[in-house]
Amino acid sequence: MSKHRIAVIAGDGIGQEVMPEGLRVLEAAATRFNIDLQFDHFDFSSCDYFER
Repeated sequence: MSKHRIAVIAGDGIGQEVMPEGLRVLEAAATRFNIDLQFDHFDFSSCDYFER
């Protein structure tokens, strides 16, 4: 089984409250279909950029 790395940048194009639910769906699908996912979280979204 290959590992799929996914960059997670909450608040970049969608609301920050949406990302946890999206990750929950991806984890459920990965379990169901035996897919190995690795999430790499980054704290630099466009909303963070404009606040600085």
